[in-house]
Amino acid sequence: MPAKLQYEALEGILKTPNFGFFYQSEIILSVLWQRGYSGVLLAVLSFKICVWKGFLSDEDNYCEDMKCEFSPSPRTIENIIVILFEISFILLAIQAVNIDDIPRLYIAITAFFMTLIPYAAEKLLRIQFPFGVKLMIPFALFMHTAGGIMRWYWELSDFYYDKIAHLIGGIALGLAIFVSILTAIHFTTWEIEKKSVLMLTALLTFLFGLIWEVEEAAIDSVVMTTYSGGLYDSIGDSIGNIVGIIICLYIINRWMDTVPPQERLSWLLRNDQ
Repeated sequence: MPAKLQYEALEGILKTPNFGFFYQSEIILSVLWQRGYSGVLLAVLSFKICVWKGFLSDEDNYCEDMKCEFSPSPRTIENIIVILFEISFILLAIQAVNIDDIPRLYIAITAFFMTLIPYAAEKLLRIQFPFGVKLMIPFALFMHTAGGIMRWYWELSDFYYDKIAHLIGGIALGLAIFVSILTAIHFTTWEIEKKSVLMLTALLTFLFGLIWEVEEAAIDSVVMTTYSGGLYDSIGDSIGNIVGIIICLYIINRWMDTVPPQERLSWLLRNDQ
């Protein structure tokens, strides 16, 4: 079937009442179509159907008469946003090719696949991360990847884009480390107090942030990029990381407060969230 006919068929499905929420984003997909990204567009439309079938078939969202309004769950919204980030990485990779920025092309491709790691981990380990973890990871990757390819690091420097990107990165990295600790608790007999989890998360996130600042300088010298802006830039980045860590600690502390007294912290990885 020609690509245009496939698009029209999928679009017709998405216009049904149960797909009302998804259809609100069709203007974005139309832009992709007009710019010639038919393959990306069809993949996204197909994936949206799979998401609806896979995540919204429970009793709370199913309507026998097919006339009720579609009410997406938070998990579904998270998945949709992640899909949009994945599209952005593809478009950023195309842009990197257009401007002949091959090093950052590899970064965009890496970001695309790194976004899939939490989904693979959930599937293989039969767990489910708290809401927001899978969303924040591509958000942070997008900020840094787009900052280089779209030149936002420099064009938006007056708005502290770089520092905001590091703040988002601090939150995302902290959440990733936190769920890694939870996973270790889940599959071992490791017992650790909430305060110790907070301290360990903060320490590891801060150390990774420092290592990244060193890596920025190293990457610049090897592949001739311009991520590092010198000592003062690194200090500002570290401040952004610290603010992100503080926000992350607040979030995970709130999550841990919801754990029942008789349960281990790995309760947060339960599949019935």
